[in-house]
Amino acid sequence: MVEFALVLPVLLILLFGIFEFGYAFGQYLDVRHAAREGTRLAVVDFAGNDVQGGAQSSAIVAETCSRMEMATDATVTISTAEGSSFEQGGFVEVTVSAPAEQVTGFFSAVLDSVNLSSTVQGRIEVNPRFAVPHTEACPS
Repeated sequence: MVEFALVLPVLLILLFGIFEFGYAFGQYLDVRHAAREGTRLAVVDFAGNDVQGGAQSSAIVAETCSRMEMATDATVTISTAEGSSFEQGGFVEVTVSAPAEQVTGFFSAVLDSVNLSSTVQGRIEVNPRFAVPHTEACPS
């Protein structure tokens, strides 16, 4: 009984750490996937609708957010790559960032300050109709 009482805290820290790391890794993969999807939508100018400018950028952000499963409270930023022109053949960057959420709350002192972020760059394939730079939070 005494030995179990001594080993239990270490066992729980290890077990909760595995849960939290796995969940945070899954959220990071979701953020990374959303950045890739958002970049793909931007480089082909998301032909799903016929709007232009900021409304087109908002449509790209909304579609990017709809493809995320785990990460919540995410922010999507669409911008041109540094030194690149905003035209066909230029480069666009999509950055998705979201705060890490927790399963157990056991490591809240560490995980409350973690922000998961991913930036993906792609070559613009068609003349863009969306506006950059554009930063928007995912719709709730």
